[in-house]
Amino acid sequence: MRSVAITPHVIRVIVLAIILVGIGGYFGWQLYNLFRPPFLVVTNPIGDIITEEQVIDFSGRTQKESDTSINGTHIEVTDTGVFREQFPLQDGMNVFEVRSVNKFGKETKLIRRIIKQ
Repeated sequence: MRSVAITPHVIRVIVLAIILVGIGGYFGWQLYNLFRPPFLVVTNPIGDIITEEQVIDFSGRTQKESDTSINGTHIEVTDTGVFREQFPLQDGMNVFEVRSVNKFGKETKLIRRIIKQ
């Protein structure tokens, strides 16, 4: 049976390996976050709804660097990633496509269907 001696050389190799794995993991995580689609959360309306209102208030959060639009209309996003916009409703079915596109062209899209009675 062979025993392993803990020498300064072995300690240096282990510490160097831990540092290299940590640096590689950090850069891998950063690349993953860089190239994935932006997050997009629509907080109002929370889902598909039926309403008698004349206008609908859209609000939510996304990445502040993303180009955000609703049915092709550009929406301003604050420094914290919050957006809010109102849209008129027509009688019957109204379909709204909320899109967020990051600088690499990665897209997240949500659909809301609102029926105005």
